[in-house]
Amino acid sequence: MSNDSFGLAFDIVEGIISYSCMVIVIITIPIYLVVVLILFIERNSRSINNVFFSIYLIAGLLDITTMFNNYLGSIFPSKGWLLWYYLSSPTTGRIYLMIAWGTRMSQGCTVLLLAFNRTTAVLRPTSYGKLWTVKVGRFAMVFQIIPGIIYGSLLSFTDLYWGQKNNGGWYIQFGDPVFRLRFYAASFVGQSIFMFLIMMNYVIVLLFFRVKYRLTVLPTDPKSQRLFNDKQRQEKRLAYISMIVCTLEQCK
Repeated sequence: MSNDSFGLAFDIVEGIISYSCMVIVIITIPIYLVVVLILFIERNSRSINNVFFSIYLIAGLLDITTMFNNYLGSIFPSKGWLLWYYLSSPTTGRIYLMIAWGTRMSQGCTVLLLAFNRTTAVLRPTSYGKLWTVKVGRFAMVFQIIPGIIYGSLLSFTDLYWGQKNNGGWYIQFGDPVFRLRFYAASFVGQSIFMFLIMMNYVIVLLFFRVKYRLTVLPTDPKSQRLFNDKQRQEKRLAYISMIVCTLEQCK
């Protein structure tokens, strides 16, 4: 296969993947918006009125912001769309990078909170309500948002420019290689710490489940047994949901 044929095949495959992902995102965003809207409307309902769902609500808003930002700030200029707007100033790219890196930090804080929330729910079920109070929930929201704002704001102190790649797409670039190296290194260290803490939380949860179900004596009363099983299933479902969310967030 010649270089031209290989390049054409690569462009075709890239185009198929790119537009397929775009279709998936177009379908996903409305569904995600509905989920977040339901969580917001029903935030005072007894069935979901706890910190876990408050954390998940903020996580949903962060994910939606990330999806919009990736397309409006990165995919569009890479496709050559609306270049008159993007190339008018590095500020357009700076806003994209600030949101992208800021939400990434906030997502790391979010999945850590989800993991810690499930760990305390499993290890200390009787004290869970006392540990995760409304006041703690507000602090959790601050922990989800503020680090991302601070980390993203660091990009306001460096030079950026729009550069064109070999494929013809335009991408925002760091003008200072030293700053870029330090920024990437700090991000790597931060994400590694998040990953380690999250893994430790879920290792503890899984080990606890294994030991607990080996030693648990089921109630003899059918009604009590049913309630016990329902509660255990609920805890396991919430733990698995948070595991899946955390895994997907860390894979981004």
